[in-house]
Amino acid sequence: MNDGGGGESLKDTEPCLKKRRKNDEFAQAIARIAVAQVCESVGFQGFQQSALDTFSDVACKYVREIGKVSSFYADLAGRTECNVFDVVQGLEDLNLSQGFVGASDRDSCLVGSGIVKDLSQFVNLSEEIGFAYSVPSFPVVKERKLTPSFLQAGETPPTDVIPLGYPCVSIPKRILAYLYPMQKKHQRQSMEMSKNRRF
Repeated sequence: MNDGGGGESLKDTEPCLKKRRKNDEFAQAIARIAVAQVCESVGFQGFQQSALDTFSDVACKYVREIGKVSSFYADLAGRTECNVFDVVQGLEDLNLSQGFVGASDRDSCLVGSGIVKDLSQFVNLSEEIGFAYSVPSFPVVKERKLTPSFLQAGETPPTDVIPLGYPCVSIPKRILAYLYPMQKKHQRQSMEMSKNRRF
């Protein structure tokens, strides 16, 4: 059925959804391990898979929201990247019940923030637990194999118009047909310039 909005079809959005699902699966898997470690560190002996999935989903959504709000504050300040002050302000916004006096004053120190105090207290009182697995950097970037240039391949380009430093690729005949007149024009211009230099 169609809602009459003339929006994107399901076929257009499928690749985007699949890519987003893959990214979400990676984040969800990392969050699932982190949540399991936290549960284990506070004394849980076991848990149901559905509860673990729910907690990891909440953790992913919370981190995503912190990123959105922090990015908002960076944009508000005219910056393209977030800094620690944007993150603290974002944490304050997401934890509205624990604000601190003077939060709206731009000259106030963020060290007095309830969130910062709670985080520093948590860090001082808890033991650091290393992550269970080594995590690859995300997104995973495969090494690209660059096409060698004509010079590196020891070949000559099909026309003089193409420099030796350009990648050595096969050029379709229709493009060569377009380049040959340019080559003749280029040759004519260089001949005229050499004649002008003689005089």
